[in-house]
Amino acid sequence: MNSSLKVIWCLPLFIAGSFFYSPANAQESYVLNQCFECHGKAGRPGRPGANAIGGVEKGLLVETLKGYRGQRVQDSVMSRGTHDLSDEDIDIAADYFSKQRAYNQVND
Repeated sequence: MNSSLKVIWCLPLFIAGSFFYSPANAQESYVLNQCFECHGKAGRPGRPGANAIGGVEKGLLVETLKGYRGQRVQDSVMSRGTHDLSDEDIDIAADYFSKQRAYNQVND
């Protein structure tokens, strides 16, 4: 197979792969997959009661997640989901979701 045919054959795989997020390591994968269950990969509400968190400022996400973990912010689902997260885990989630496009309920 000549090289130009190889490129054409691989191009759809490259394009498809660029739309999926691939975690850097097992810890990141574990943390984010917990979040993805309700918030999806883009940080949009995927279940009733889930908030849109994509595009939210990282510091606000860190503060809020630590509040859930310490039960200073009342939400039984999020308190259960964050109780075993370390500060590093929270930073991973906040960093990821802060880099997603903000959700606009009217136009998205």
